[in-house]
Amino acid sequence: MDIDEHNDEIRSCTRCRLSENRTQAVPNQGDPDADVMLVGKMVGYADDDVGLPYQGEAGNILDHVLENAGVTRDDVFLTNLTRCYPPESRNPRTDELDRCASYFERELDIVDPDVIVALGKLVAERLLGRDVSVEEEHGTRHTYNTLTYRGEVFVTYNVGAATYEAELRDVIADDIAAALGSV
Repeated sequence: MDIDEHNDEIRSCTRCRLSENRTQAVPNQGDPDADVMLVGKMVGYADDDVGLPYQGEAGNILDHVLENAGVTRDDVFLTNLTRCYPPESRNPRTDELDRCASYFERELDIVDPDVIVALGKLVAERLLGRDVSVEEEHGTRHTYNTLTYRGEVFVTYNVGAATYEAELRDVIADDIAAALGSV
């Protein structure tokens, strides 16, 4: 399956309750041949409206940190663990994450990145299979293995956290630059 077919499947997904209240499902964005994949936990309100990941204020921050790291959205692959906006921006539930997991796994197969940047605690914990303290572990790299993929995961803060704590913008940019420097 190519990326366009994959994204069409995401746009028509009704696997979980999140599909009931969305405006639209949000696939991914960026280069499907990228060496670096940035993974967030969920689609935001503005993403749901536009149909692309990382729109609105979080998107502006992401663009800023990518620019500081010397790249643009076109140089990386952006995706989320869930593809529909959870009501009132609540965290996605485990069953919702589970039902979207095959989309992420397929993207790993299509993109085959050298590095995955886990944007936030939930993503890092989901990928690493353990408790993660982003405050203590941001900027660190870890081996990530599945049956079909082997690469590295870099841990950093959720971009949304930088909307409340402006000093995290530079931390996230430094972490992404370190991830890019490892490829």
